[in-house]
Amino acid sequence: MAEPAPRKRLKDEEVVAILVKVILEEGTVASQTRLAELVNRQLKRRGAAVTPARVRVLAVRSGLVGLTVRTRSDGPTPDLERCPVCHSKLRRTANRTLTGATAQTGYRCTRCPWWTGREMRVPHHYVFQAKVARAEGGGQISFVPAQRRL
Repeated sequence: MAEPAPRKRLKDEEVVAILVKVILEEGTVASQTRLAELVNRQLKRRGAAVTPARVRVLAVRSGLVGLTVRTRSDGPTPDLERCPVCHSKLRRTANRTLTGATAQTGYRCTRCPWWTGREMRVPHHYVFQAKVARAEGGGQISFVPAQRRL
């Protein structure tokens, strides 16, 4: 029996190009799994595939795709170093107390919209939308201002 051919790992730039193409065709994609299916459908021709988590991370890091994160509460927030959505660095959030001291209240991601307070906000659903649009002639891609996106 012949061994299946190993899948090659595409460069991030190639995946992002296909990801943007898919987002421009679909407009809004309501789940990470659906977005990965659409991207993998395009990648099938090249004999490659990507995981839903990699598609999510590349979408956020590209800056070309908008992301909405729905979360659920899951107990107190542990010490975190990386964002659970995009694996970027987190910034601590703090409030000043009545005595003038500061108290840590949670974390905020430096790259994506995820944040958490004293209760851990675990991401469980993602919605992706285009931050870019094609020019009139179908040529170049340009950024879409936030008020025109809706």
